[in-house]
Amino acid sequence: MVQTNADVRTTTGRGPRFFLRSAVRDLARVTPHPWHDWHMSETIDDFPIRTYDKLRYSDTDKQGHVNNAVYSTFFESGRVEFIDQAHQAAGHRDSEFVIAQLTIKFLQETHWPGMVEVGSRVQRVGNSSLVVEQALFNDERLCATAESVIVQINTQTRRPQPFDEDMRQYFSGLQPQKPSDVL
Repeated sequence: MVQTNADVRTTTGRGPRFFLRSAVRDLARVTPHPWHDWHMSETIDDFPIRTYDKLRYSDTDKQGHVNNAVYSTFFESGRVEFIDQAHQAAGHRDSEFVIAQLTIKFLQETHWPGMVEVGSRVQRVGNSSLVVEQALFNDERLCATAESVIVQINTQTRRPQPFDEDMRQYFSGLQPQKPSDVL
């Protein structure tokens, strides 16, 4: 079997996958994994970024509820909303974001017709990556939660690119206040 340059880069740990894995590992070293003690809010009001999506009949499956694959599209809409705003806050276009990890917890069924609201906020900010918490609501019911790790990469090198101060401030403003911050 002949190995291509792409195969060698990936198997030697030098391809794009290596850099995304290293960014996720670096972020994981900073704090424990949030699913261990993470309590998701039960109201859309606790999320600074909100998006809305109309449920389509084609989103349903043979069980009559919204198919699980559609949820990742709803959560993507929420992430894209605030990533676009982050680029506007930074004022430069030499970077973009890639998703390194996505975890979805399905809590309740969602049925057509209707609307869903997706709330998004930043849980942790790393050097070039961040953890995003999201919640999907239908008729004010919390139906699913998601956690994703996204990494900012340079558009030319395709390697992780550290956040500049403007972007770091923007993301910090999207973090929930801890009870000690409120007092």
